[in-house]
Amino acid sequence: MILYDEFGQLLGADANSIKLFGCNDINEFKEKVRDISDFFVNKDGYIHKFDHYNWIDFLNYSEENIDKVLIKQKENNVVEAQVIIKEIYNLIKINNSKTTYMVDFIEQTILPFENEPLIEVRENDKEDKENNILNNKIELNYDKIKNEYDIDKEFYHELLNDFISESRSDLNLMSTYTKNNDYKALLKMIYRLKSICTNLHLSDFLSILDNIEKKVINKNYDNIKHSFDDYEKMINILIENIR
Repeated sequence: MILYDEFGQLLGADANSIKLFGCNDINEFKEKVRDISDFFVNKDGYIHKFDHYNWIDFLNYSEENIDKVLIKQKENNVVEAQVIIKEIYNLIKINNSKTTYMVDFIEQTILPFENEPLIEVRENDKEDKENNILNNKIELNYDKIKNEYDIDKEFYHELLNDFISESRSDLNLMSTYTKNNDYKALLKMIYRLKSICTNLHLSDFLSILDNIEKKVINKNYDNIKHSFDDYEKMINILIENIR
């Protein structure tokens, strides 16, 4: 069992989990492991370390039926396992977190290692996002959508219009959560929106949502409104780009 707080920070692990991730004791585990997803192999059909999405949030909120991982151990073994996550409410706040995620790996099977690279997490390209806002443009990858979902441009536009119609109310809700200091609800909404934007390949929106998420986690609440303004501007740019 491995424990995370609601902000995705690793809290601890039991002896079996320490061994699963190729470590001998808790000291080695704490030294080598910041996030267990660093050990996940990037392969289709398995949870891995995503560019814009926390893997725990993907498991909790994504509509995709994926609940298995490939874990690379230091002996070059790869273990396939099903992931189960339980959310418990803390009687005493831990790291200012009201909840704790308990992560278990079951049905473990050792597989041969295929030398597939781990996915690299890219930092948000804030400069590109700001340039896109200034230049009133947004990146829409029609070819990628067609190859991934086998849908045409017209249907993709319908999905984007549905996203736009919901975005105004979502933005109002995010502002309300901020005014009420309900940052847990704000984070849950961000995770849901990131799932939608990932599926629609809206990287510019993902960049802004990542920025809001980091501000909440770092308690930089005073500057969140600026990010909301960027989100609204990006909605207007998307409207202009799909007309």
